[in-house]
Amino acid sequence: MNAPAVSVIMNCLNSSRDLREAMDSLMAQTFTDFEVVFWDNCSTDESPAIAKSYGEKVRYFRGESIVPLGEGRNLALAQARGRYLAFLDCDDVWRPAKLERQVADCETEIEQTESAIAILEEKMATPEGASDMTLYEQHQKLKQQLDRTVEEWEKVSIELEELKQ
Repeated sequence: MNAPAVSVIMNCLNSSRDLREAMDSLMAQTFTDFEVVFWDNCSTDESPAIAKSYGEKVRYFRGESIVPLGEGRNLALAQARGRYLAFLDCDDVWRPAKLERQVADCETEIEQTESAIAILEEKMATPEGASDMTLYEQHQKLKQQLDRTVEEWEKVSIELEELKQ
């Protein structure tokens, strides 16, 4: 099974009152390359049945005991396979294009930074550009920005791998 673009993390403790509306808003997304990592924090209401009724997109996990929300989110994150992460609380509702817009924004930012770096490198390759310190400084700033973004993603990936162990 291929990894989805987005892992939507949902943590639940007895949320049957609002859960169906939250899940419906998620399933109505215009961007469909996502999985739902549903972490059930030992619910005693109908929440497990509701979550499971949404089919294969939902990967249902149940904790052995009730844990604080932060710990439950970490447990769910350890199961995530997506390139991007999103969090949906069981009493929230998303607009249909939320994921589509957020994924596009993330990918656009990366593409724009990479394109700007390539353009600056082309200019720096000319005799005039080689001696232009402004171009060099702009290039360095963009590379640092991209490096920080990659480092942050790698750090999150490492943390997720550690949680899985």
